[in-house]
Amino acid sequence: MLWTLCAVASALLGARLWSRRRLARTASWRLEALVFALLIVACGVFAPSVMLLKKFVAKLVMPAGLVACGLTLVAVRSWRRGRWRERALSLTVLLAYVALSNEWLASALTVRLERDYAAIDPFDSGTFDAIVVLGGGTGLTPRGGPELGSAGDRVALGAELYRAGVTRTLVTSGASIAGLDVARDLSWETETVWRRLGVPQEAIVRVEGPRNTAEEAEAYRALITARGWRRVGLVTSGTHMRRALLQTRQRGLTLLPLPADLRGRTPQLSAPAMVPDAQAFLTMQQGLWEVLGGALVR
Repeated sequence: MLWTLCAVASALLGARLWSRRRLARTASWRLEALVFALLIVACGVFAPSVMLLKKFVAKLVMPAGLVACGLTLVAVRSWRRGRWRERALSLTVLLAYVALSNEWLASALTVRLERDYAAIDPFDSGTFDAIVVLGGGTGLTPRGGPELGSAGDRVALGAELYRAGVTRTLVTSGASIAGLDVARDLSWETETVWRRLGVPQEAIVRVEGPRNTAEEAEAYRALITARGWRRVGLVTSGTHMRRALLQTRQRGLTLLPLPADLRGRTPQLSAPAMVPDAQAFLTMQQGLWEVLGGALVR
């Protein structure tokens, strides 16, 4: 905790010193430089390990960290010389950037989106007539073949549930949206991966065509009605589950949530976790996308 405070304080003071470098010969600047040097020494003394200290420095010199340093310099300079509007704008931009790229806030949003489903054990939820797995869990290799993507846990979970005897039928769906990606049949990609994982073709039902969650929900309604299935499970990422269930309920379906790809973990309080991070940006964007999507469904 102490070294985290020292690291943050040294970063802020360093930005201030840089913005006032023309006053390097003044007594006040030299005093601040001495304090800065002492803070740097304190970071080295109180750091839990050299590896953690290296991690902190490395994140600072990565693109996200460098942008934060630049915005900090602009904010400090504006605060000293600019008008109140410039001060307010520079500080607002800096705080917004830091908030949107903070591991703690990104993780907190993820935990909130997953909180109603994190305790569900898909392997202890009974058996199902069928389990539908939303598209989006696959990617393409450089050779164009299907593979597990960043949300591939949902695809893997479907195969594991089949092998565990939880269901005898797996349903896969999805297609790419023209203009956002090359033409892809996500249902075929998922089926191909499932076959590699030992799921027989006769146990797989493909729903071709749906390009988003709303279209998938509409297709599921027609399929479930036609097949007469009564107990159906829904597999998707934990952060996406709430929005997916809203879409299916709007169409009169009662699907039971079987969450996959749960990522809601609070990082340890440390200096590296305070530095803006590209992965945190991505996590925050995905979370805000689900919040916006859920609001529009209502």
